Amino acid sequence: MTTRRLTLTIGASEAAICVGCNKWGSEWDLALRLRGLVPRYDDRDDGAQATGRMFERAIANRYCNEANRLVYSGPPLDDPGETRGCLHAHADGFVGKGPDTREIDYLLECKTTRDWHDWGPAGTDIVPPQYLVQVIVQMYCYDLPRCDIAAFSPMSYGWRVYTVHRDLNVEALIVELCTEWYERIVVDEQWPDVDATAACARALGLIHTPRPEKVVVEATDEEVSLIFDALDCRYRAATWNGREQNARNALAASMGERGIWKLKADGMSATYTHGERRKLLVKRTK
Repeated sequence: MTTRRLTLTIGASEAAICVGCNKWGSEWDLALRLRGLVPRYDDRDDGAQATGRMFERAIANRYCNEANRLVYSGPPLDDPGETRGCLHAHADGFVGKGPDTREIDYLLECKTTRDWHDWGPAGTDIVPPQYLVQVIVQMYCYDLPRCDIAAFSPMSYGWRVYTVHRDLNVEALIVELCTEWYERIVVDEQWPDVDATAACARALGLIHTPRPEKVVVEATDEEVSLIFDALDCRYRAATWNGREQNARNALAASMGERGIWKLKADGMSATYTHGERRKLLVKRTK
């Protein structure tokens, strides 16, 4: 396992968090990492990360063969890559201008994906938003005009290559948003707005330490409203959970009595699995 060098700038793969289009990342988590309250990097790869790294070299090799270009790897993990302002990029690979030259023409980003729900047709630049922001920042940091994204789906053996060309207007907007975020959160030491993420709850527990003496203080009007909202939401959640379980049990009883394993309706389905531990799977199909 390689330990990555400490970097206190925003990585290309983190930039989408600052822009607000990363469904897996949290402003609070990034703020904690950049402010030093938690380790900057978690070097223990989860299953998806480990799988992605395993496929990365193979994806690059296939791209190299199909494009008839020399492709060589980006910097190792202990190298922060290219830094520009408050941003840094760590490219997966560099594509040469021909099959025998190492003169860099453009960047290569390698991705694995479970499905193609957020991906457009091959040959376009329609990729998941977080990846689009990532390669835009990479082109900005390396000052290169293009980045190809080679994507492979182990689930379906699907293979697609996308091409993103540098757009200076879009780039300037993303750099501006990331810079504003960095100056507000890191330089001015402000915190993101409170939200419903687990990262926010974790952060609040780290940055706020209760006073050792147990002092009871009268709640403000705003705090009274928040207490009421929290209790009301808990009650409503319990009520809805009860209604959901009642509906699921009634549906399972009806399907069981009729000897049916699957029902389908307009945009919905219910499947009553077989086996010792029978489960009722209810989902939308559209």
